[in-house]
Amino acid sequence: MTSSPFKEGAGVAAAFFLALWPQAQWFVERTFDGSDEPLGLLALATAAILAWQGKDLLVRKKTRGRRPLNTPPAVPLSQQLAWLALVLTVASSFFLPSLITAALGLCAVALVAGLFRNPGLMGLLFLSLPVMASLDFYLGWPVRLAVSVCAEGLLNLLQLPVTREGTLLFFQGAEVGVDPPCSGLRMLWFTAYLSCTLAAMNRLSSRKFLLLLPLAALLSIAANILRAVALFFPESGLLSFPHWTHEAIGAALHLTVALGLLALVNKLTQPCKTILHSSYSGPVSA
Repeated sequence: MTSSPFKEGAGVAAAFFLALWPQAQWFVERTFDGSDEPLGLLALATAAILAWQGKDLLVRKKTRGRRPLNTPPAVPLSQQLAWLALVLTVASSFFLPSLITAALGLCAVALVAGLFRNPGLMGLLFLSLPVMASLDFYLGWPVRLAVSVCAEGLLNLLQLPVTREGTLLFFQGAEVGVDPPCSGLRMLWFTAYLSCTLAAMNRLSSRKFLLLLPLAALLSIAANILRAVALFFPESGLLSFPHWTHEAIGAALHLTVALGLLALVNKLTQPCKTILHSSYSGPVSA
C-alpha cells in the first residue's frame, strides 16, 4: 500500500515546521524587537508572491514511463540535500548563531520546495533574514571609512583642498562627517532586493544572476560615493541649498540605480546574437 501524495506532503511540511520552529521563533523576535529594521518582511512577501505566481515552473515535471513493479521511487538529489540541510540546521542550532542556522533552514526550505530553480527567489529568501543591525555593527565603520576616502579623492580632483581624519572631511574650517545613515548599507540592501526581484521575475539563470549581483553592488557603491560628494557642498557651506536637498539627492540616486538595474537586466535577458563573418566571396572566374 502506498501513501497518497497529499499525506506525504503534509508529513514533510510537519517535519520541517517542527524542526525549524526555533529558527522561525528567532526570526519573529528579531524582526519585531526593535533592534533591527523589518526590511526582511518585504523580501519575504515578495518571494512568496513571485513563488506563487510561478509555482507551475518550480515543480519538476514527472518523467514519462512506468516504474518497474516493487521498485521504490527514486529520491531526487534536491530532496536528499534538503533533508541533509535540515539535519545540519537542527544539529548546528546547539553551537552556531541563530543567523547561520536560519540561513541553513532557508536552504532546506528552498531545496524541498523547488525554489532553488529560480536564483532570484533564493536571493530574496536570504534577504528576508534580519541582518541590517549586524551589518551596521560589523560593516558600518569600514564602509563609512571607504566612502570618506573616495569622497576625499574626488573632491581633491575638483581642486578642493579637502583633508580627512577617519570619517570626517575638513575644508576651510568646516567639518563634514559621513554619518552611519550615509554608509550606503541600506542603499546596497535595496539594490540587492531590486536585483533579486528583477532576476526572479525574468527567471535569470544562475550564471546571469551571479553576473548581475556584483554589477549591481558596484552601481550602488558608486552612487553612494557620489551622494557623499554631492552632499559635501551644502554641508560645508560651499553652496546653499534648501533643507530638502539632502533627501532629494538620495532619492535621485536611488532612482538612477534602479534605472541602471533595469537596463542591466534587460541586457541580460536579451538573446545572444551571433554574427558570422564569412571570408568566402563567391566563385573565382577563370
